[in-house]
Amino acid sequence: MKLCDAHIHLDDFAMPNASIARSRGKRAGEMHEVHDLERLAQHLASEPLEEAYLIFSSEASFSAAQKRISGVTLKGWYWLRLTEGVRVGEKERSLLERLADDPSVYGLKIHPAEDLFPLDATSMRPVTELARELGFAILFHTDDRRESMHFTDADRYEELIAENPDIIFVLGHGGAFCHPRLVGERNTAAAAYWSEERGPYSVRTSITRALEIAATHPNAYYETSTCYHPEKARLIGAAVERRHALCEKIVMGTDFPLGMRATVTGQLRALERAGLSAEHIRRIAASRLPQK
Repeated sequence: MKLCDAHIHLDDFAMPNASIARSRGKRAGEMHEVHDLERLAQHLASEPLEEAYLIFSSEASFSAAQKRISGVTLKGWYWLRLTEGVRVGEKERSLLERLADDPSVYGLKIHPAEDLFPLDATSMRPVTELARELGFAILFHTDDRRESMHFTDADRYEELIAENPDIIFVLGHGGAFCHPRLVGERNTAAAAYWSEERGPYSVRTSITRALEIAATHPNAYYETSTCYHPEKARLIGAAVERRHALCEKIVMGTDFPLGMRATVTGQLRALERAGLSAEHIRRIAASRLPQK
């Protein structure tokens, strides 16, 4: 079966949030380096993909990827940086109007925790108005770091989704990234991460709420990156068992497939290990974002 990867970073990017930068061994403002077009082309060729959505900041790099990568339909998420408030300047607007004429550009990626703004309907109004005008979907990052997860509180973004039913929203990371190494009864970091006492709310709650929102709102899609962690895979499986139609609202994503060695096929195997039936896995594997 041909697959889809809905979340792949193409370009290097700056990290203005000091705590996020520290989590990657960097200082605020330094670049997180991910761009390696040759390796990405090899990775995509190794997976049975028919669609891949690349997050890009540079038109030139996205164009280069389109020329270099064959055998896969490439679509783009333009990363709209909002580091100076949630507003879109004239220069950025001109760029977005040009990108809107390219049918391969699917929408906008935003990162509230990185750019330090709350993901709610009021704060996001300049972005949603522009997305509506230009026909863009919106992929937003959901954060699981204690110091920044409040920016992407599920109540905030459910209101955003509900107030904009004509815009497609993709819940990046599906409520929490869940690093696959955070496992083991004797792993103190894992115990702290998965603790129900962890504030401001637990990781399980974040994941479960994201799944519920995707199941409830026709314009919301749950993106997995990544579901290697057995507990996250179990939570996805439990939600699917409760509402089988959720299969068609889950899209697979890898985020950083080169650095993390993440794959769509590997995540489908993780869901299988979590107990999902072959039929449900087949339906998730076949799930796609709506055509614009």
